[in-house]
Amino acid sequence: MTIELTDGDDVRALLAQVSLFRIRPQRDRIAVRLPGVAPGDRLERELALNAAFHECGCSLGAAFMMLGLLTCAVYLWAINGGLWRASPGELIYSALIVLGFAVVGKLVGLVQAHFVLLSDLHALHKQVLTSEKRGQ
Repeated sequence: MTIELTDGDDVRALLAQVSLFRIRPQRDRIAVRLPGVAPGDRLERELALNAAFHECGCSLGAAFMMLGLLTCAVYLWAINGGLWRASPGELIYSALIVLGFAVVGKLVGLVQAHFVLLSDLHALHKQVLTSEKRGQ
């Protein structure tokens, strides 16, 4: 399904629907068809909106997970003199820390994408309002 933004009311309606806790279907796509926006700017905004709209937080979650893995490896190396000398309890604790880092990273990625989407939509809405005022 394509969400078409053809005027300020469409942008306002999408702004009202965007929620941090709403799962968005991955098939949805935002198409910018606003008359007051230059064609090159339309494409740029459309790409940015779709990127933020479909962001799942996985890349930041993976980065945080790798940071947690590195942190645990350095800790176990420093405490035990090597990773192979770690006790089963330390390994389980380390796995939980890595999982925690991944979850925190995913959540941070989702929140970041949400605020980028809202920021882009507000900027687009402001641009449309400005162009509508000039046209009147």
